[in-house]
Amino acid sequence: YQLAVLFILFGESIACPNLCSGHGSCDQESTCTCDTSWDVAPDCSKRKCASAISWGTKAYASAMAHTELECAGIGICDRTSGICNCPEGFTGQACERLSCPNDCNGRGACMTMKE
Repeated sequence: YQLAVLFILFGESIACPNLCSGHGSCDQESTCTCDTSWDVAPDCSKRKCASAISWGTKAYASAMAHTELECAGIGICDRTSGICNCPEGFTGQACERLSCPNDCNGRGACMTMKE
């Protein structure tokens, strides 16, 4: 379902790119204001994925490393669904958790990078 937003100003038709893809509103300057989590592209056509502390970023200051990235910087974001596709060995909404073989055999806990 797509919402078409069109403004008529001084006899001219002004439309936003891709009519904001049904995930935002169009202003008088033909700019989309995207709904939450749909602001990756100017036409609101791409969705954000969950973010988490990344697994492999470099230090950016003394004692400061591992910035927050979409899909923890290790997964691939599916921009149509907003779901991270995690590589083998990683799990969680943002690929923030290691997959534990046999669920740690009931003798441990899988942890996120942050934990």
